[in-house]
Parts: sequence; structure tokens; C-alpha cells
Amino acid sequence: MRTAWACGGATRLDNLCSLCRRHHRFVHEHGYRIERTSGGELAFSTASGAPVSVPKAPSLPCDAFEHTRHVHAARGLAIGPDTALPCWDGERVAYDLVVEALLAARTRDLRAAP
Repeated sequence: MRTAWACGGATRLDNLCSLCRRHHRFVHEHGYRIERTSGGELAFSTASGAPVSVPKAPSLPCDAFEHTRHVHAARGLAIGPDTALPCWDGERVAYDLVVEALLAARTRDLRAAP
């Protein structure tokens, strides 16, 4: 087992593992362990030593970007440089109308509930 960087371990590529925030917390706050097997795979275990089953990552085509563009096009999603730009023109928000619309939707949902 390698020593974590925070505990004096070396800062080397073969001593690194990319984790999302949730799983990073499992390691540091809940005692989960990560070890590299002799085959180079990562093995995960709980603080008590019980192995954690990790599904294999799906295989991606050679060019994941082009594959994603193809999937989006097939679904009618046109994503371009302006996709993330807001349509808001800077005017003040009429919060009273927003709340009224939300309450109307909630009332509609409650009436439709069995």
C-alpha cells in the first residue's frame, strides 16, 4: 500500500487517483482505502477491510468528443458556442409573478394527485 500524500507519501503519478468529492470524503473521513493491485488496477475497501465492488468504466469510442456530438445530434440537441449563454436581458425579475406561477403549478399538482 502506498502512503497518501497528506500522510507523507510521495507526490508521484503512480500514487494518484482521481475521485469525485463524495468518494474523496469516503477516503479521508470514513477510512476507505485504495490500493493498486500487482496488475495495476485499483482495489477499494472499507475501513474494516471489506472489499468494495466497483463497476468497470464503460468503454468509449476512440474519439469520445465526436461520439458525443453524434449522440446529441441523433437526439436533436444542437449544442454550440452559444448554448450556455443566458437569454436573460438584464431586466429586474418580477418575483411576485414567479411565486404566483409556482403556487399555481403546485395547486395543479395537488389536484392531479390521487
